[in-house]
Amino acid sequence: MRWVAPTAGGDYVFKITVSNSYKSADRSGTVRVIEGGDPLVRILSPQDDEYFTQLQEIGITAEAVHNNGIFKVQFFVDDVLINEQSGIPSNPYQFTFIPDTSHLGKTEIKMSAIANYTFTEGADSVQIYIEGIVPQKHKF
Repeated sequence: MRWVAPTAGGDYVFKITVSNSYKSADRSGTVRVIEGGDPLVRILSPQDDEYFTQLQEIGITAEAVHNNGIFKVQFFVDDVLINEQSGIPSNPYQFTFIPDTSHLGKTEIKMSAIANYTFTEGADSVQIYIEGIVPQKHKF
């Protein structure tokens, strides 16, 4: 018997029957095909070139998919790991981020995903802008 693995990863069930003129035997099982490509990652929000203010809560929403499943996702701001989460069977992934004075100006938000079994990595990033807050003087 010769079997050629499909190109898409996943679990495949097979059944084999062997017989002759006296008897037959059936066997079945599952074969896991591992896909080697990178996960597909897409940041849904925020969008490139959006503006926010310092201390404003920013919701980050992203999708990550791979035929082997997702082992974990990581959320970075300016290459600093802010949060990570184990893979979940459904999308989207959501994080929140509150920028401080160290994030003023152009800031990169990056989401990376690592695939199950192969540990290949895919990523997406957006550039946003954080504006500072000018404190007001109170008149008494």
